[in-house]
Amino acid sequence: MEILLLIIGLAFVLYFLTMGICAVVKKSKNIKFYIIGFAIAILVTFIGYIQIPIYRAGSAGAENKENGSSGVKTTESQNISSDIAEKILKVNFIDNGYNGCILIQNGTQNTLIDSGKKENVKAIEKSLKVHSIKRIYSIIITSGDDTTMGAAASIIKDYNVEDARYVDDSVKGNSYFSEIQSAINANGGEFNKINLTYKSDGVSVTGSCSVSGTKLNFQIQKNQSKLSAMTFVKDEFDKKLNTAGIQHSVDTNCDSEGNFNVEISTYKN
Repeated sequence: MEILLLIIGLAFVLYFLTMGICAVVKKSKNIKFYIIGFAIAILVTFIGYIQIPIYRAGSAGAENKENGSSGVKTTESQNISSDIAEKILKVNFIDNGYNGCILIQNGTQNTLIDSGKKENVKAIEKSLKVHSIKRIYSIIITSGDDTTMGAAASIIKDYNVEDARYVDDSVKGNSYFSEIQSAINANGGEFNKINLTYKSDGVSVTGSCSVSGTKLNFQIQKNQSKLSAMTFVKDEFDKKLNTAGIQHSVDTNCDSEGNFNVEISTYKN
């Protein structure tokens, strides 16, 4: 409608301008009529122009719709992006300044698998910032190694973590155990071992140990979540080779029923 108004206005601007010039040349008595018509056509054209929506890039790189007449921005595109994000299970292998750790984004709920060395907490937080993570619901420690536990207490404090769990009993023998326990207690939670399958926001989590390492299995039933897609992304970083510490491998799949499965295995170099 706005574009049609603009086109009509421009057409009449050209018409009255042409007729006005001819009236001046011929010294016609209708010159006042053409001047008034020209002014009205200019006004119509201007109204049509300011009513056309303008799209400008927002601060986060997304496009915000802005109305030229009022300057009022709408959040329509942001709402659409938020709705889509809530339906995607994201599994990310992120940089922790050493061998990497796993971030699972189940809609709006975030779970961190292992942390990293204590001195590398800034690298982890930088990686979390890249994924726009402001809060982490749960952290799971797979084994009692400094490369999995060192930064956990700081992450729990900084991201207001509510739930903390571990898989292997070796975690209790690490000096960072008490720090993690104190941090999660301060947030009103407990640091518990995964003995049996537990559920969190529609996700069934199972942990197991063996001589070769530990395994975590996340099962999301279609009828218990809003998820409709799954992605796996490894962030761009140089993983250190031939270093001591816990290594991770990730296997993701989706069956024909639309159920999602994520299996995380750890082993020590």
